[in-house]
Amino acid sequence: MLTHHKLQQLEKWFIEYADSCIHEHPGAADELILKKDHTLQVQDVVRIIAAELRCDEALTLMALAAALLHDVGRFRQFIDYGTFADSRSEDHAELGLKVIHEYNLLDDCEPQYAEMLEFAIRHHNKLAIPVEGDEEAIYLAKMLRDADKLDIFRVVTGYYHDNDSEAISAMLGLPDNHTISEKICKEILEGRIPRMEHLASCNDLKLMQMSWIYDINFPVTLRMIHQRGYLEMLSRSLPDLPEIIKIYNTIDQYIKRTV
Repeated sequence: MLTHHKLQQLEKWFIEYADSCIHEHPGAADELILKKDHTLQVQDVVRIIAAELRCDEALTLMALAAALLHDVGRFRQFIDYGTFADSRSEDHAELGLKVIHEYNLLDDCEPQYAEMLEFAIRHHNKLAIPVEGDEEAIYLAKMLRDADKLDIFRVVTGYYHDNDSEAISAMLGLPDNHTISEKICKEILEGRIPRMEHLASCNDLKLMQMSWIYDINFPVTLRMIHQRGYLEMLSRSLPDLPEIIKIYNTIDQYIKRTV
């Protein structure tokens, strides 16, 4: 199993790696600090989810390690490409695995645990987790995906509350032109999550983020999203249009049925 000592080693490496990227690339410091802070927040959320799910110590340590490493590829992605958009650079999960292998971070772990961590990291940003495979690895990936989404809600609603959609637009290469796509609305009302490559505006992105509710795996995560008011904040940042009100009500009812 992963030990407390190993987790501490990984935490030390991550802080040093993130800080060195920030120090060596001052022009990208704001974006890299954002990703460092996001990673540490995801760890905090994973800790809450693990406690609510009554995970044993072994699984909790694995989830904390997965949270720590899940976005390590973001640093190189932004430094090399100047964007967080996977479609305009590389899949950041796969890039993160390259960094993990380059630094031999999991070489001293038992193979089964290294494979579980790599599975969770590889699938944390995909449209869906494979339904077949190692049950523990799938469970770990679900915990990571929930924690990641919950903290992304925190980050993006902060931007939207400050009327700073332009920052999201710049990072992801989406025009902030106040339009919405009929196709995106239709997919969400049908209970589906739109694909990133189908988004045509920042408003489409906000709608897709609302649809993430369909991909939340544990009631505790839905409760936290509801209690923190993230869905309402996303809705308030969008135009007051009938189709958006309908999407909000549909997703709100989904949450209330599920928690």
